[in-house]
Amino acid sequence: CACCLARGRWRGRDAIAFLFLALQLLPPIAIVFPYFDIADSVGIYDTYLVLVITYTLWNVPWAIWLTRGFIQAFDAATGKKLWRFY
Repeated sequence: CACCLARGRWRGRDAIAFLFLALQLLPPIAIVFPYFDIADSVGIYDTYLVLVITYTLWNVPWAIWLTRGFIQAFDAATGKKLWRFY
């Protein structure tokens, strides 16, 4: 996903990248109460599953944003040279 956002040329790419950034700028307290209300209504409030989902939803956008910036730091020719070693 980060490679597609960094190298791909398609409509909506910048909007999706901004969405990942906006999710990180949102304060956690604005999400926690509705999120746990939903978890309680589904019945997974006090389980490990709700922790896995929470950490995944919170950390994946950050990892994509960070990796996108790392990939954009290299030009396309350098990236192709790096992939030859694998």
